Amino acid sequence: MYLRSKWAWPLFGKQFVIRARKPAEPAGTERLISVVIPVYNEGENIQVCVRRLAETMADTPHELLVCYDFDEDTTLPALAAMPDRPATVRL
Repeated sequence: MYLRSKWAWPLFGKQFVIRARKPAEPAGTERLISVVIPVYNEGENIQVCVRRLAETMADTPHELLVCYDFDEDTTLPALAAMPDRPATVRL
């Protein structure tokens, strides 16, 4: 109804009309926060970083995406050596 009314655009503005077009999210759909961590030889720091991020976001559905350029990056062995590596870490 609002989309076809000529008075809706000037009165409510473009943002209102765009929001009116968006379909509602299905019930039970849970949002996921993705934290992107670009790394380059961060073997000394990555374990502390991942642990603290996981602790901070424990109550929120999330994933930690570790982005690296090459397989010889010192970050990868440090992550592999973590006995308590969170399940939310993705390479």
